[in-house]
Amino acid sequence: MSPVLPLEVATGEALRLLVDLVRIPAPSGGERAAADFVQAQMQRLGFEAVRRDLYGNVIGDWRGESSGPTLLLEAHMDVVPPGDEQDWRCPPYAGEVSAGRVWGRGAADTHASLAAMLAAVASLPRSELRGRVVLAATVMEESLTAGAVEGLVVTERPEVFITGEPTALRLGVAQKGRATLEIRTTGRAAHTSHPEQGINAITRMMQVLARIAGLPRRWDEDLGSEVFEVTDIISHPYPNINVVPPECQVHLVARLLPDETPLSLQTRLTRAMVGLEGVKIALARLRQTCYTGYVLEREDFLVGWKLPAEHAWRVRLLEALRSQGLPAETLAAGFGSNASAAAAAGVPCFIYGPGDLAQAHTVDEWVAIESVEQAVVGYRTLIQACLGLP
Repeated sequence: MSPVLPLEVATGEALRLLVDLVRIPAPSGGERAAADFVQAQMQRLGFEAVRRDLYGNVIGDWRGESSGPTLLLEAHMDVVPPGDEQDWRCPPYAGEVSAGRVWGRGAADTHASLAAMLAAVASLPRSELRGRVVLAATVMEESLTAGAVEGLVVTERPEVFITGEPTALRLGVAQKGRATLEIRTTGRAAHTSHPEQGINAITRMMQVLARIAGLPRRWDEDLGSEVFEVTDIISHPYPNINVVPPECQVHLVARLLPDETPLSLQTRLTRAMVGLEGVKIALARLRQTCYTGYVLEREDFLVGWKLPAEHAWRVRLLEALRSQGLPAETLAAGFGSNASAAAAAGVPCFIYGPGDLAQAHTVDEWVAIESVEQAVVGYRTLIQACLGLP
């Protein structure tokens, strides 16, 4: 069993791990090289039972010397594509360190969180912990959010779940849900010289979207308004000049409040379409092959969640951060995260990490070195609040 890292060493270790992670391209479904690296680092740092599951998530335990709860820490390895690399000031996978920042794809989203988690856990004496930390470096969050984490929540049975995302070291205590909807309208083909003989599916779709735009928007005092946003539209046949289109399809992304379920959403939209014919609304199904060869498929619906101000874990974690002189501000996240997997299972969950969401998915993505160093202390503090000896 490896000795723990002194805190002053752990912050430097986090920076080294971050730079190395940025230098490993890890697209969704292609995280194998990053997983190999993380597994080797877990073993080097002294994690126990280092393993991978069928999705390719890398998982390691850090056990206290006395029994107690399980804390599941999670950060995803995959990153979004960099786009045109000529647009970057330095190559997106160079891991350049300059001007007090680490630059590169994934630096903020979420290699900095993963690196800080690894270093923070490895700096904690087991004699001062009860229970265990399970640290999971996960796959395909960017493409199938929560899909590769749902099984982890079932198998590890955590009492608390913390996901690493760029929150500027604020503690995420609420999150909007998300659903991707496939809307199809059907009509009847005809020659455009005699449109009265057909039924234009685009015209029907325009009526559908007008009704959705007119829906009363639900509101939450922390999360704000729900959102319905069209992201693509195409008619069939396409391309098309002379045919009244008999089919049209739209993808619409909904950002939803915590009380929404697939059934309640479907019911609301179905009622809004009363009187319109040729309309079908369904949740989109996402499907992707993991780097292990396993095919992951799920409906694209993430539950929203919110922990009230008086929730015991929320109070405890905020008090712990405050006691260490760290920011004790909260965040209500408008974006989706793997925390929805825990929330769906009834596990109290939080979002926390270095960096700013404004840097995620951007050209010249970066994270401040100071933020990464603070995150090591922040994660240590959160772990001690969950598993520290009384």
